[in-house]
This record gives sequence, C-alpha cells and structure tokens, in this order.
Amino acid sequence: MTSLTLQTTASSPPSHFQGANLPFKTPRANAAHIFRELVGGYCITHPHLDHISGLVINTAGINPGNRKKVIAGLTPTIDALKKYIFNDIIWPNLSDENEGVGFLTYKRLVDASRVDGKIEYRSIVDGLSVQAWPVSHGHCMHQHKHRGSDAAIVMDGGPREKSHPLRTATGLGIRDRPKYERKCVYDSSCFFIRDDFTEKEILIFGDVEPDSVSISEPRRNVYIWNYAAEKMHRGVLSAIFIESSYDITQKDEHLYGHLTPKHVIEELKVLASKVLLHREREAQRFSMPKRRRTADNDDSILEVDPFGAADTQGTLDPIDSQSDDSDVPRSPTDLQGLPPRQLRSQTGKRRRTDGESSSPRKHSDTPAPAAGANPEDTTLPLQGLKVVIIHVKDDFDDAVDVRQSIYNNLIKLEAQAKLGCTFEMAQNGGSMFF
Repeated sequence: MTSLTLQTTASSPPSHFQGANLPFKTPRANAAHIFRELVGGYCITHPHLDHISGLVINTAGINPGNRKKVIAGLTPTIDALKKYIFNDIIWPNLSDENEGVGFLTYKRLVDASRVDGKIEYRSIVDGLSVQAWPVSHGHCMHQHKHRGSDAAIVMDGGPREKSHPLRTATGLGIRDRPKYERKCVYDSSCFFIRDDFTEKEILIFGDVEPDSVSISEPRRNVYIWNYAAEKMHRGVLSAIFIESSYDITQKDEHLYGHLTPKHVIEELKVLASKVLLHREREAQRFSMPKRRRTADNDDSILEVDPFGAADTQGTLDPIDSQSDDSDVPRSPTDLQGLPPRQLRSQTGKRRRTDGESSSPRKHSDTPAPAAGANPEDTTLPLQGLKVVIIHVKDDFDDAVDVRQSIYNNLIKLEAQAKLGCTFEMAQNGGSMFF
C-alpha cells in the first residue's frame, strides 16, 4: 500500500522508508506511522492468507483514536473475512459490524460484470475510486459449488477440453449418459483504480488464471480486456499490474490458478486486439485511410480468439463491430439482448451483410478523437503501456533467478508479438509514478 523509494549503500542498511519525509528515525516507528496515519484503506482481491495476512496482523497496531480503515472488496471476499477471520475466534472482530470494536469498516464493491449500462466507481479513500471485476483463480478439487462461481461441467474429473451440456440422447436413459461432475471455480478479482483528480487509472489483478485454461463459463478476462481497451484508447489507462507466478517452464496442468509469461502475453494480445478494433472504428468514423497491415504484424493480433473457438472460417469477437460504442459489451450481462456477434475473418475485418455498403459510415455528430489517439497507428497497439509483474513465486533455487527468468521470457515473447508495451518487475519498497 505504500510507495516509497528504496536506496541502499554499504553504510546504510536496507529500509523501505528511505527517501520519504517521515517523522521518525527507525523503520519500525515509521512503519507504524504509515499504517496508522497514511494508509486509509485496503482493496482485497480474494481472502487467501498470502493476500490478507499483513492486513490482519497489522490491525493490532491500530489505536482507538485512528480513523477507520476501509476494507474494500467484492461481497464474497468481504463475507469470507467477516465469517472466517474477524470473527472473535481466529482474530478479534475489529469491524463495525456484529457489535465489533469499530476499527475497520467493510465496503462491498459492486460486481462490474453484473451491471447493465454504465459501471460506476466507488470511492474508497479521498481522491481514489475503484471498480471491481471478478476473475478466476483456478478450481477446487472438490465437486461442490463454491462462493457463487459458475463452472464448466467436466467429464469424470479429467482436464478440461471443452464444456459439454448434459443432453438427452434418443434411446438413452439417465443411466446411459456419460458421468459428469461440476467443479467449482475459485474467485479472485481485479480493480480499476482511478485518481479522481486526473482521471488516470491503473488496473491491478489479484491472482488470476488465463482464459485459455479456465473452466469458468463464460470466460472472464476477455470482458475486462474489452473495458481496459476502451480506457487505453481514451488515454486514461496508465499501467497494468498483473501476476506471473512462474516462468515459462511451468506446465499448464500445474498453474494452480496462476499465469506464466506465455499466458501474460496471450492475455495482452487479447487486449491489443480490442485496442485495434477501437482504432478501426475511429478510422471509419473520420473516413481516414488505414495503413495496410502486414501479415506478420497485426493480423496475428487480430486473429486472437479469447474463447478458444476453433473455426476455420473466422473467429468470434466479443466486441460487436457496430460503430456505436454503446453496443460494446463490457460484461457477460451486457451480451443479453444484443444482436448476434459479427463474424470476423482471419484478417480481423468484419464481413459485410447483404446490401451493406463497403464505404465507411459517416456520422453527423461524431466526437473528436481521443487525446493522443492515432487511428492510423496500429503497428504497436500497446505503445506507452507499462505492465508491472507482481506475485512472483520464488523457487528457492540458487541456480535460477526466477524473477530474471520471467523478465527475459516476457521481453522475448513481446518482441515476437510486437505489442509495444514495456515490462517492469515490482520491487519491495519501489516507487512508481504515473
């Protein structure tokens, strides 16, 4: 929660607080000051211990005179903290609910994927507002419904290939059907955090698995990328914080709800494809000639199929290709009531319906282009975006620096994908300004 510069020398031991204007001499005293006076709230992506332990233990340092700490998250996360942690058994009930002490206050965020129409932000602390989206963090080994998650039906508990509905075949009785079981999907979340003064935003993921591996139906990440692409096109998305728990050698069957560099690039290619679609729309609106794409560059991005559909004729894109932005589905709920998705060819261009003109559409009241947007420049769709890698799992092996390995993997894969974004490995005590 803090953003402080770390500077070390031979005569100066490491401290997360060096370079900051803090009132005390020792790191522990300044740490208490930061927690009590400067940190106003926490956004919790999911209630796994490695994501909540620091918050829980540090609440012992709250003084009665301190203002309440805001604990924000999706309702299932808050309910888990309330029921299993701050329950006067595992830890004192320090909240202001159920006759607690009142040091903490819960703020249940709206699930953006379930909102029809405009998705609102919720103020967390002065000057910062948050919007929350659910993501998938792997699945449980037990066959039960878990925290309200939707899951795919998997045959005989084996690895997921495609989800199959239970169908009644002619002449087959109930005992003749294949044995299916429902596996639960563990929920995590991500947050769009907005500076209310500048309206700049960052996107921070909790633990998350790739859509290509997830058994969640529908896939979740693609809707977040739709929304992020719109923000990037408007020039308000400054950075993405996303995990890469392992390097590229980790196999898909051992991801446990996490990402590797291969999957990070895979997900960013989906984002890039959405950004390119926004640029295409804007080019059509202003009747600008578009630069011809080369086969080894943008076509590979536009061919991204986030749903894993194998279609030799084309791919389905969750963004409807109409020019009106109001038709862009930003969540699974938004898909209800929309016309059938337009089929895009492998070149990424929408096929015209019968009688449709090949000339670009003209709009009498078309708004001005987004600041800094160049509808013609499609060579590096994520140019200017900083991607900060978090949640690296140490393998405790002297022979391999897993952080350096992940970084090298990402640089190599990005060069092949030609996305244009830059990568940075998060450091304890580091500072980032956007």
